[in-house]
Amino acid sequence: MSRKTYISFLGTNNYVECNYYDEEDPSNRIEGVKYVQEALTQMYCKEIFGTEDCYYFFLTAKARQMNWEDDGQWNSKTRAYDLPNKGLRGRLAQLNLPGEIKDINIPEGFSSEEIWEIFERVFSCMQEGDEVFFDITHAFRSLPLLGLALLNYAKALKNIQVKGIFYGAFEKLGPAPEVKEMPMEARNAPVLNLLSVSELQDWTNAAFEFTRYGKVSTLRKLTGKQVAPILAETKGGDEVARRLQSVSKITDEMAKAISTNRGADILQKIDFESLKLHLQFFADQESFIKPLNAIMRVLAEKVAAFKNNDPLHWLRSARWCVEHGMYQQAVTQLQEGVLTWLCVQLRRANELFDWRNEAPRNLLTSVFSIISQKIEENQWGKEAGKYPWLTRVLVQHPFVQALAPDFSSLTNLRNDVNHGGYKQGNTKSADRVISQCEKLLEKFESLDWAQPLEVKLQPLLNLSNHPTSSWTEAQMAEAKRLFGEVIDLPFPA
Repeated sequence: MSRKTYISFLGTNNYVECNYYDEEDPSNRIEGVKYVQEALTQMYCKEIFGTEDCYYFFLTAKARQMNWEDDGQWNSKTRAYDLPNKGLRGRLAQLNLPGEIKDINIPEGFSSEEIWEIFERVFSCMQEGDEVFFDITHAFRSLPLLGLALLNYAKALKNIQVKGIFYGAFEKLGPAPEVKEMPMEARNAPVLNLLSVSELQDWTNAAFEFTRYGKVSTLRKLTGKQVAPILAETKGGDEVARRLQSVSKITDEMAKAISTNRGADILQKIDFESLKLHLQFFADQESFIKPLNAIMRVLAEKVAAFKNNDPLHWLRSARWCVEHGMYQQAVTQLQEGVLTWLCVQLRRANELFDWRNEAPRNLLTSVFSIISQKIEENQWGKEAGKYPWLTRVLVQHPFVQALAPDFSSLTNLRNDVNHGGYKQGNTKSADRVISQCEKLLEKFESLDWAQPLEVKLQPLLNLSNHPTSSWTEAQMAEAKRLFGEVIDLPFPA
């Protein structure tokens, strides 16, 4: 179970007693307390903290003297710090709070060095996975801002959970001298929970991850946290929540498919059109998750080029990868995408070219090598030698010839990347890998992929007294391997 921690800064003012109540739940209130910490620890901690949990109070030297210990406020009559006053330490002791109370010295924070020292001392008190209740009421100068930055830092490095950021709004009652003259029953100050500020930081981090790296896992987690209760309450009947859930789900599927090179999923499984419809809905009607609205506008721009069953899906995903720093995936998507596109085009001429099978992909790779390296037919490798007729036709095709140099560069780049730069030879620097990947993507994007690939594969004309119906399966398979199609012609009588 995660440890619970309450973190508070103590100020130096001679505070006036009042009643504190939760702004969202006025029935949760504590009456007649001088220090807001007395109220907050009872309102939010006492019932849920255990013996292993902890309360941290961070004190400057003056705060310790004037408000932590007894009788340390400034006395204008004696001109000394001896004004009768019961300090916070003694008041907390009377509350019988479960858990341990710790007081930590901190500097005043007058310099950047002191600010960093405060940062380190507070951060060092937090443990992995802590549930943090953060009180900024009596923090001063830069400490509230520092505290918010610290919480964000600890969320990243110690995986803490921020359960509340509390502020006792005593100033709503007016100046302290005037409040002293008010009856106690009128001294009602609200406690504000500024947890939304921390959540906004979470959304900020999620937006950064998405826009910079194309990662959506944090976005999905944050969206689900807000959507799930609504769907449960309405039994799935809330349209906005349902659409948000769909956007989250499809975007997550898309990002995972791209980052793991699931090209077939990008082509066949990801419902981009449905995603776009949902995003258009939120373009016309914003969601109740305010930080998500701007993110969805960016998402709509990023997925605009994607389509369902798009034969050029690999170009879109490669562009996504380059824009989000996933160069290994980009290289793979480009190379496998070119092979897939060619298979789809050639399947109309020969059933061998099923893009899901390994044989046609290996054949096409061999064809590109033959063109780029000018390999003579008597030196063709296994794949090209197995399908010589198809190889001859493809090697002579103008579009395939035009693709060959860049495909060869792509192959070399992919080999270098996938071997981790360990192999001797033409090993590239990281900057060179990035530069070449970007240039190759631009080259492939500049080609006219809209025109169908016209390939004429001449069939085997069987003019014999042995029609194919009399052939063995092995004979028929060999003929199709060599020529693709076999046509019987009537044998002259």
